[in-house]
This record gives sequence, C-alpha cells and structure tokens, in this order.
Amino acid sequence: EMAEEDSDASEKLGFVIDEDVAQEEKEAERELPEIEPVREDHSLENVRPLEMHLPEREKPGAFFRKIFLPFSKFTPKLSFLESGKRTIVFGFTFFLLLIASGFSWWWFIPKAEVTVFVSPKRQDGRVSVSLDPEIESSNFSERILKAEKVTTTVSGDKTRSTTGKKVVGDKAYGEVTIYRVGTKLTLPKATVVNGPNSLKFSLNEEVVLASGSAGTPGTTKAKVTANDIGSQYNLASDTTFTVGNYSTSDMEAKNETSFTGGNSREISAVSEEDQKTLTIELEQELLDSAKGKLKKDISPDAMYIDESFDIKTTSKDFSKKVGDEADSLKLAITLEASAFVVDEKEVLVIVSTAFNNKIPDGFVLRNEQIDISFDSIKTDGKLFKFEILAEANLLPVVDT
Repeated sequence: EMAEEDSDASEKLGFVIDEDVAQEEKEAERELPEIEPVREDHSLENVRPLEMHLPEREKPGAFFRKIFLPFSKFTPKLSFLESGKRTIVFGFTFFLLLIASGFSWWWFIPKAEVTVFVSPKRQDGRVSVSLDPEIESSNFSERILKAEKVTTTVSGDKTRSTTGKKVVGDKAYGEVTIYRVGTKLTLPKATVVNGPNSLKFSLNEEVVLASGSAGTPGTTKAKVTANDIGSQYNLASDTTFTVGNYSTSDMEAKNETSFTGGNSREISAVSEEDQKTLTIELEQELLDSAKGKLKKDISPDAMYIDESFDIKTTSKDFSKKVGDEADSLKLAITLEASAFVVDEKEVLVIVSTAFNNKIPDGFVLRNEQIDISFDSIKTDGKLFKFEILAEANLLPVVDT
C-alpha cells in the first residue's frame, strides 16, 4: 500500500517508474500526421458560407415578464400559479385591456355632424287680427291680441345752405315840381307819379296843389320815392312826369335835380323750398333715431309692429324766415314717436292655428320657419286692425 501511494504521487509530479520518458516523446512525435503546406489560392472555390446560429426564440412568458417586471412588486402574490404562468395571465389581461380601450375610443370619441337637406313647401296666408291696448289678456278665438303702446321723444337740429336768391337794395328818392292848370286840388299820399320807361314813383305825403292857368300854371313842390329798388330809378334832372290819371293839360311834373339813392344787389336768401327740404331731412333722421330707441326698449319676446309707427311734431323752429338774407338755415325739431308691440308667441299661436288645416300630410310647421309682417292698419274705435302676412316653409317629417 505504501508503494502504491508513492507511485501515484510520483506520477502526479511527472515521474514515471520503469519507463523512458524521452523515448515516449519521440514516439509521440512520430505518430503526429504530416501537415500540408498552405497554398496561396485567391479563388473563391474554397469559400464557404458562414453558418450563423441565432438564439432560440424566447418563450411566450418572457416578453410579458420583461414588461411587468417593474410592476411585479405591486401585484398580488398568486401562490397557486407558478412564476411563468402568472406572467402569462398578467400579459393576457393587459392585452384584453388594450383591446377594450381601443374599442372604447373607436366607439365613443369619433363624431360627425350630418346635415340633412330637405325641400320645404311654401305656404302663404293672410290673417286678420285686432290689437287692443286696454285688455288684460289676448282673446285667441276672436283673434284679438293684447297690445302695448310704447312712446319716446327725440330732438335734433340740422343746418343746410340756402338755395334761394333775392334782389335787395334801396329805393331812389327826390323832389318834383308839379305844374297845375286849373282850380286848387289836393293829391292824397302815395299818388303815383309816372316817369319814363314805366318807372313809377309815389308821393311821400298829401300835397295841396295851387290853382293856375295855361299862361301861369300853379307850382307846388312834392317829395317822391321810387316804388321799387334799383339804380334805374336814379333819373337825371329835367325829367318830365305825369301825375296819377291826370292828363298833361291838367298837370305835369318835373325834377329840377337828379334822383339819388337807388341801388340793388342779388343775395342768398331763405326760400320755401329750403325750409321744406330741411324739414324732410331732419324728420327722417329723427324717425330712424326714434325707431331705434323704441326697438331697443322692448323686451326680447315682444314683436315691434313697424306699420303702427306714428310721430307727432311738438316743436319746430327755423332760424330764418322765408325771404331773409342768409347763407344757411338751421332747423330744430322735437318729435314724439309711438308704436305698438305684441307678444311674438301669441302672434305665432294665431298664425299656426290658421295654418293647421292647410298643412299637407308628411309635412310639419315649425315656428322658426314662419315669417310674419303686418299690413293695412285701420282704426275701429279703440281697436287697431291689421292684416298679418304669413309666409311658412313646411318641412318634411324626418326621423332623426
């Protein structure tokens, strides 16, 4: 036994008992196969494709295991499932949730607005109604609507240039000597003294003429003024005049000095047309303002009846009278405006009732498809009668 132990230890240290180690190495070299020298061959005939060994496909649970690994500490421990099966269950659950979420999004999120075009059928009609501002409630059977009269006051002024023309100036004046052949005679004030070219003058005051004869006529001086303005009345001295309807054999007149003071010029003046035009323009502006105020003050449910609009002028003041010299004319006006308003829903009730028997099968009348206007106002005591002009677009019945 000791010999065997020593033999084993010697072999471990590289020693061999009863054998020549050098001889064994020579025999080993003789047994090696002869190696052929490497040949240089640049052809591809010895090239072979490299075989690639891909890793095996992961098991189904490995994919979901990687996904849920960070969340594994938050998941409950299912003792009855193995680790791989638990991962598959969670993966399958996640897959179902993903499908459910996608379906929910597809079902609830997408939206579309569909516009349905239909061909309406037009229906026109007239309905007679009466408005009564004194009743407490409307009487639909008799088509009497409760009305409210609304009023407002508007004021304004406007100025425009005048278009009228006028000739103004001064009258000529002077003194004449009247020669009388005959008895004493009194000429009243404003007796006409006729000059050449139909120019007429008048005595400024009553004149008493002295008597005279053909050889020695009586002479009396008198002041005269031209009947109209203009420089043409500035007659030169020694002009001969006739007096009234008397003949020259009874009396005549002459001016010893020239007449003076006559002149004329054309100016801008106020005409009747200026006042009329200015009134129309200002009233129209105030009418629009009054309608705007009335409509602004009514409630949203009320219907304003434009045909009932009425105005009354409470004051009108022009800055100039007709014929006054002026380059411009100013007008100030105050108006009181009024109109009736009714409840729009009550009007639609009356119109819809009147149209009920005219609606064909398969069509429906909607209030928003009715256009209403009023016409033909008449007064009958305290009632105000109107014609309602209704235009309805009947729509086909659509099952939305």
